[in-house]
Parts: sequence; structure tokens; C-alpha cells
Amino acid sequence: MMLAASGIALAGRGDDDDGKDGLERKPEKPRFGKHGDKFLLRNENISVWFHAAKNHAKPQLKVFHTDADGNKTGYFVDIERVIEVDADASKGERVVRSLKLSRADDWNVRTIDGPDTLTVTMVRAEGQAIVKLVFHISKSAPSVKFDLEVENWRWAENAANHSLALVMLVHEKELKLRDGRSVEVTGGLITWDPEAKATYADGSSANLTVRRIQAPATDEGDEDEDDDRERAARGKQRIVLLFEGAPGGYEGLVYDPTFTVASTATKPVPIVGPALVIAAVALLAVVVRRRS
Repeated sequence: MMLAASGIALAGRGDDDDGKDGLERKPEKPRFGKHGDKFLLRNENISVWFHAAKNHAKPQLKVFHTDADGNKTGYFVDIERVIEVDADASKGERVVRSLKLSRADDWNVRTIDGPDTLTVTMVRAEGQAIVKLVFHISKSAPSVKFDLEVENWRWAENAANHSLALVMLVHEKELKLRDGRSVEVTGGLITWDPEAKATYADGSSANLTVRRIQAPATDEGDEDEDDDRERAARGKQRIVLLFEGAPGGYEGLVYDPTFTVASTATKPVPIVGPALVIAAVALLAVVVRRRS
């Protein structure tokens, strides 16, 4: 794994601050680096712990307010996989290709440190595709935006009616749907734009409409996962963001969800409408059973 020299040192919070692992003093600008057995990305309002495996950061993360205890608060997100879906409505949605992200240990990580903004790019390249996750954090905003970039996806045959989708596993007992583009979690929101962008080999591009599918996580086919009942008790939900509205077969996809925490300077926004669960049983059953 490569870590660029800029933006890595965790300066700005000394180890002499109340003996709590040096996390009490607010940084002057966004920071990213190894902290204990995790990688930590933070500014003065939001912190993101990335799971570390074999000294590599990977897209299993916890999001919490910087002034809070990350061991006791915040929410977990696995940026779990990218899938190719046969979106022919007459046949029902069916997963035909899948690329697991959250279990990969070989992510290449680099940083670009600007005056007020830090960019952390995680790249994984394999035969199925090149996937980039680009995290953007500014000096004080209570949010971390990340870009999903998929390049050179190896499409299945007859892919014109196929779509790509991003699958995220959210660990949150009190997760609530707010509208078509956000869910509420403890102390924050996960939000996403209504459109993604696809680019084709001939240089043309198209906007893709983003449709959310959400259902309780089951994971009965995944290795090394908890029993279904235990997982349900711990409040895990899958969110599938399906990119549709243009022919499949494109060479590139770009999309940008955002993780936020509640800002001490703003009041919570009331929930709009009751929680709604879309039970996409056929699609998710295939998602969780298919091995990457």
C-alpha cells in the first residue's frame, strides 16, 4: 500500500491530552493516518475510522462526531460490493456479476493534502473492474463525501438492459428512511445524489437515475458472518443504490454519496413521513448468496 507523504501525520492532537489516546485536541486541518489498529480520517467535526487488515485501510468504516467517543457512538458502514443487475422488469431484477469490496485487503491508498481540504483515494484493481473510492473532507464541515468510480467493468453478455449498483451494509438499529435520497442514522445522515454519470467508449456520456432498494440484511450465504438472528438483533440493513436509465456496457461510472454527523451548530431536521422498508427479496437474496 502506498501512503503519500502529505496529510499522513496525526499532528494537532497530542498524547498528553487527558490520556485518551491523544484524541482530545482539535486538528487545525483535516488529517488521515494510522491510529492504533485503525486508519483515522478526521476534521474538527467528523471522524471516520477505517478498518485495517494487514496494515491496509479497507472500506469498512465507522462515522462519528470528533468530540464523541468513537467506541460508544456513531454508525458503521461496509461499502460492500458493486454488482451488475439484469434489470429486465419482465424477468425481475437478477444479479449476474458481483465484485466484493469490503473484504479486500489490497487497497492502494494515497492522499492529496490541500490548504483546507484533504482527499483520500482508495483503489482496487482486478480482472472484473478498477474501483476507486475517493473521500473528501474539508476543514470543519460535519460531512465526508466520497466518490465511487468504476472503470473497465467486465460486463456480462447482452448488457444493454443491465445496470450497475452499489451495495452498502449499514449497522444501525435505528436506521430510518427520510426520503428517496437519504437515511437517518444515529447522530447523522447518509445521503446521495439522484443521478450518477456513465461514460462510453465512443466518448459519449449519460446521466443515470439512482434508485434505492433497502431491506434487512440476511447474509446467509456469506462466509465468516454472524447468524441471521444475531445480525437482525444488531440492526444491520442493506442499502442498494441502483444506477439505471441508460444502456449498460459503459466504461466508466462516477457517483458521490455523503456521510454526515449532526453538527453542534445546527438543529436536527425532523423526520419526514414514517419509515418505509422496500423488501427487494429476490434481488438481495442473490446479492448475499453470490460469492465475489
